[in-house]
Amino acid sequence: MIALKRQGVGLIEPMRYFEDMKKFAYGQLKDWNCGAGESHLAIDSDGKIALCASSPTEELSVFDLDKNWYKKLRQMRDARMHHGFDEEHTQGCKKVCLSNCLYTSSHWISHPLSFHKDLLGMAVRSPKALAPSKGTPS
Repeated sequence: MIALKRQGVGLIEPMRYFEDMKKFAYGQLKDWNCGAGESHLAIDSDGKIALCASSPTEELSVFDLDKNWYKKLRQMRDARMHHGFDEEHTQGCKKVCLSNCLYTSSHWISHPLSFHKDLLGMAVRSPKALAPSKGTPS
């Protein structure tokens, strides 16, 4: 994947994701900026919140919205990121997970100029890749 990214293949993931994936596979990745609970939430059909699709739902629900809701969500997120959510994940979610969508979106939120640079580079290298397909409204 790193070689393809260097060749200019239109991969939306930042180069750092692939480099960190290697570190993660060997247990050498110390930390990464997961956006679960900040830029993403999973909500089940009953309105219960989960930080991401891989974590269990919490007692917090979208029907419990009040002025303290985000504070409760933030506390829940901080606990899950550092302590895990069950016996299997006691070292925290980030020790056992390197979610592509959470990593990538958190990276681009933190580095918006590099996102535009990569996106522009993909458009220049392969304009058809970013063009709307036939039948897609413009």
